[in-house]
Amino acid sequence: QAGLRAQALGTGSLSNIHFDDAPTNDARDFIAGAIAAGSLVNLLYLTMIRHGVLSATRLMYCTSTSMTETEIDAAVTAMHESLAELRPHIEQDWPALLR
Repeated sequence: QAGLRAQALGTGSLSNIHFDDAPTNDARDFIAGAIAAGSLVNLLYLTMIRHGVLSATRLMYCTSTSMTETEIDAAVTAMHESLAELRPHIEQDWPALLR
């Protein structure tokens, strides 16, 4: 939706944002995406905090059964707003991540 070559990968209640839209088969593929994204990972992490959502610094998110639709909607909104805020920086510094 944000027009980025990115995806959420994970299993169960854990997911990571991965900046590549190619299939991720192993840790090497994941690391390659992290290297290509460079400091964008840190910028998104910090921007999400400003929008009220805390994750691991590597953009790992955890959902739990105690979360309601309200918390999940707030996290999705924070991600949309954070990526929109970072869009000019992505266009300038990481154009290869744009679709």
